[in-house]
Amino acid sequence: MEVMSRYDRNKKVEEHVKYKFSMAGVYRDAAIRTLEKMLENKDMFPSKQDEYFDIMEMRVNNLKMMSDLDYYLEMTEGMRYDEENNALTDENEDGKWVACRFLDIKKDARYPLELKDGTQSYSALNKDIDWEKTDKPQSNVMLFKRAWDMVIWGDEPKTEDDKKIYNAMSDRKDYLVGFGTRDKYVRYSTAYWTTAFVDENGWHDVNTDSKGNYEDWILKFYDRFITNLSPDSRVTILECE
Repeated sequence: MEVMSRYDRNKKVEEHVKYKFSMAGVYRDAAIRTLEKMLENKDMFPSKQDEYFDIMEMRVNNLKMMSDLDYYLEMTEGMRYDEENNALTDENEDGKWVACRFLDIKKDARYPLELKDGTQSYSALNKDIDWEKTDKPQSNVMLFKRAWDMVIWGDEPKTEDDKKIYNAMSDRKDYLVGFGTRDKYVRYSTAYWTTAFVDENGWHDVNTDSKGNYEDWILKFYDRFITNLSPDSRVTILECE
């Protein structure tokens, strides 16, 4: 928690400048460019309805009609200003979470770490973790290989388990094809990962490191964060909001 406390959004810090008055025009231009970019790439937001983009277009038009001062006052509403009209805040700019807790192996149903002694835990020394069972366990590897073989390569289901796998995945051929290769699909489907990784060197998460690209984040998670841990490093999984 000492490591995590740096990223507590509830923590108040010494008051400092968050927005500079001299940058008002830059802030407004950046807001316009961001929205226009989203409108140009509507296909990247398949869950959004037309009404969502209609509102976005109205917002862009309003921003273009606003003066830099009006936008700055809107953006900094409720904040204090210094003698140069810069907007001040005592918010923790490094804040990432508003609530964070340790998990309980007896009460929580998350994905725990598999240990070499056959037990499970949400906190253990790296040298005690059985990563072959935690990351890409062989049973899961075989399951997803069979899904690919039957749906993509046309293998006939041979067992009752095969039939269950095929029935669950037969209508997801386009999803599987999107991975390009069986190895990539299997690696993605069996990887152990969390949405953020934090150590004494800093905070990393799927949005800041992989720009929201979950495939890149998941495929590289183990090599990026786990392989370089020392045997005596403690791995602890927390639930944060």
